[in-house]
Amino acid sequence: MASKNKILDLFEEVFGIYGYESHRFDDEINCFIEDSEWIFIPVETKIDYRVLSSIHSKYEGNMVVISVLDFSEGAYELSKELDVHLWDRQKLEREIGKAVLCEMGIDASLDISTPNRFSLIEMPYKRENNQFHNNKHVDESMNSSKEGTSNTKTKDFTENKKDSIKSDSGFDFDLEERLSSSKSQSNDVKNNTTELEEKSSKKNTREIKAKGPILEPKISNKDALQISGIDNLDSIVLELIPYYIIDFTCKFDREGESIDDDGEYFINATTKEFGEVPDAQLTESIEIDSVVSVDISSPTLTEDEMYSKVKEKIKETYTINKKSSEMKRESIIFDQKEIYPKSDEIDIIDYKLVFHPVWNIRGDTNKIKIDSIDGSIISGRVDEGVEFI
Repeated sequence: MASKNKILDLFEEVFGIYGYESHRFDDEINCFIEDSEWIFIPVETKIDYRVLSSIHSKYEGNMVVISVLDFSEGAYELSKELDVHLWDRQKLEREIGKAVLCEMGIDASLDISTPNRFSLIEMPYKRENNQFHNNKHVDESMNSSKEGTSNTKTKDFTENKKDSIKSDSGFDFDLEERLSSSKSQSNDVKNNTTELEEKSSKKNTREIKAKGPILEPKISNKDALQISGIDNLDSIVLELIPYYIIDFTCKFDREGESIDDDGEYFINATTKEFGEVPDAQLTESIEIDSVVSVDISSPTLTEDEMYSKVKEKIKETYTINKKSSEMKRESIIFDQKEIYPKSDEIDIIDYKLVFHPVWNIRGDTNKIKIDSIDGSIISGRVDEGVEFI
């Protein structure tokens, strides 16, 4: 919490230098910049896909998320979809330095946008001749701000801020120490993905077909691994689950009310459970990494069973209970009856067998299944004894 408070302190000073109105809260600071309100949210942990998604669900409006431990590739891609700006440590240092230059009378302005050259915990280095090299990206204005006697105030300001934050939280702005720390923090993720990356670079991708159209995945195996949070990867398998998509019409008279409706159902052809039709295109084949195993399940739900279950579901959906009363002698007789469409008033127009891709990821002691369409967690056990479905 100490480093988060220190960063919020810094933002209050930076906004004050630029003359922006700001309001500080426990976990964020709101600032009005060019007639728009922005929420600046510092986070003390590394930010992956799930963490960023959780942050986005808690706040509304324009958002800047800051992490001194950098972001995963999945979080970076998600930020572009959610229109959330991300600041890594270099970006934070750069904006602090620019604020100091502004206070000294040098023309500078606050840049909210995500930097073009960005630190990712999954791929912080590039491979050249089987060696890893630093991908350094330090803004030239920060380097120039440390040269010459005219910049003494800048140096004193930033050094004081470093000491203040480091003394309270252990957080240090030193670039070389940052790179060393980043290596250590990214080891877990790199250990999980190294084997996949090396094999994939040799064999690339392969085409997968099933006994019917496949819902086109939007979440890759790397994204799914990041979402899962599994540290020690044992296996990752793409399961193709058979489903029926059924189109129907229902026409009947419901106590003077004419019902003329149509719709669509999505039913698992192995578990026989109903679900929502995913928002995805159908394709005859998909491309996946060659290193990923594929498990294609066969449907166990017969055509007759499918017809029966769908008609029962439609009947359940359109059933109403009508109550009535009748006076007989000195008593009132209450009656209740169900009104529902008959079997011949329900028509199955069309149906097709499709395959829904699901990522099945296993670690040493845990496992998890992730929907390849929307990235949602279908079922799994994150820690021993903690299970969710």
